Amino acid sequence: MPPVAPPGQQATSASAPLILRFLPSLTDLAFLLPALLVFGVAGGAPYLLRDSDTGWHIRAGEWILRNGRLPDRDPFSFTKPDAPWFAFEWLWEVICAWIHRWSGLPGVVLLSLLLLSLTSALLFRLVRRKCHNDFIALAMAVLATVQCSLHWLARPHLFTVLMFVVFLSVLDRLDRKFTRLWMALPPLCVLWTNVHGGFLASFVLIGCYAAGDLLRGIVEPAAYDRVQAVRRAGRFFLIGGICGLATLLNPYGFRLHSHLWRLANDPQQKAFILEWQPFRFQSPEAVLVELLLLLGAFGAFQCLRRKEFAPALVFVAWGHLGLASQRHLELFACVAAPLAAAAVGELLAGLQGAPVAGYVRRAAEKLANAGAEFRATDRAWRLHVVSALGLAGIAALLLTPTPRPPFRSEFNSRQFPVRAVEQLGRSVLTRRVFSTDQWGGYLLYRLYPPTRVFFDGRSDFYGGQFVQSYVDTVQVKPGWEEHLAHFAIEAILLPVALPLVGALKESGRWKVVYDDGTAIVLQPNRPPPLPGGVAPIARSGSL
Repeated sequence: MPPVAPPGQQATSASAPLILRFLPSLTDLAFLLPALLVFGVAGGAPYLLRDSDTGWHIRAGEWILRNGRLPDRDPFSFTKPDAPWFAFEWLWEVICAWIHRWSGLPGVVLLSLLLLSLTSALLFRLVRRKCHNDFIALAMAVLATVQCSLHWLARPHLFTVLMFVVFLSVLDRLDRKFTRLWMALPPLCVLWTNVHGGFLASFVLIGCYAAGDLLRGIVEPAAYDRVQAVRRAGRFFLIGGICGLATLLNPYGFRLHSHLWRLANDPQQKAFILEWQPFRFQSPEAVLVELLLLLGAFGAFQCLRRKEFAPALVFVAWGHLGLASQRHLELFACVAAPLAAAAVGELLAGLQGAPVAGYVRRAAEKLANAGAEFRATDRAWRLHVVSALGLAGIAALLLTPTPRPPFRSEFNSRQFPVRAVEQLGRSVLTRRVFSTDQWGGYLLYRLYPPTRVFFDGRSDFYGGQFVQSYVDTVQVKPGWEEHLAHFAIEAILLPVALPLVGALKESGRWKVVYDDGTAIVLQPNRPPPLPGGVAPIARSGSL
């Protein structure tokens, strides 16, 4: 059964004074929480620019705007020139490029922060639906948001987390009462599909809700209840089918689904890309994940006792996916938080009558009473002026001509070759430069179109075999010199600590032309000849 509002809550909300509409609420706090974490804890705007994929996304969007079409061949690398490329995140890239044209990186950071704020607020509202105590709901939502913050980057996956929370909220409502709200899901699927490949998560969610009702149809003792459960399952299957057809409305049709399926099942991608690897319980965020696992599992167990199978199946599915691949931990946190809040709320209610120390019961009663009193006021309708003003203030600080350090939207010079590009720029780094995938994306942002790169963050484009050769080269495995010679490398730009740097210095065939302690640039003592089949890099800006 859905949570029942305490007596008098509806009346309080309806008769609330006008001034209350302008006062902050817990939803406002949840909305501003990402900004508090980014600028108050994580160091500011550069925290969202820790990944250089932001750079090539912007340049891809500019290419699309300039040419009026999607690229079907790669315009960015000299290692796979004109090879077929799925630019399946094209809508994000166009939006970011348009924003960047008018406001630069601060605008891209602001867009990312807006998505994070909306996600945080909607997640809190979802968690609050599952828990009578707003303080507990806020605590679990904050826990999940902090877990998600470890992967906050100015990339299109932020839109996937937002859409995931939206779908989870809509499906939860439909599971309790089927309404026309389902009609919002197919158009959202179209939008999601053209922004990020994470739209496949919608099928997992819908499938879990359909399977949950099928299970309920099996275990219900009454024939009428079994029929109703099967009918609900049929509705969810129908929604899934319609949403599946909606995802075909993309520039690549069904080929996009095949491409993403091959990528998700590529063992080399899983072996070399950290996001695809299983979660390590030795990692810094292990405590957060373990807490969400334990509390969420208790909440899922309580759902099973009430024959609410769908939430339990969603928890099991995303618990498995999150532990199998770190990139899914954000979505798991969004699933676990509502169940965890419901579990803690039930524990609190149980303590009030449990045979425990008197001070424990009194503390539980005080927390429950405070939550009930606050709930009646906080759930009154708001204009959310505080959220709007807070975001506007952050926008002003980001977009000012001389922002303070936390609000400077720039790539960190300790993580990226910022000074190397400023010093050498087009004189050296527009050549055939061997560099890392992360720095390749930064070079594209700073030096494209004259520069084409060896490698960047589009691992799905380069493929597992190419990634394997790259890893073997930077780790100085046999054949590394032949790999560099094959592509007629004219310069090397690497972090100073990579093993390949030491091998290059010792080889006598390369000389150091720049070293700032973060990045080192080497050039061959003799210019390498272009091997057969390798074309010179285009120097014009017509790409």
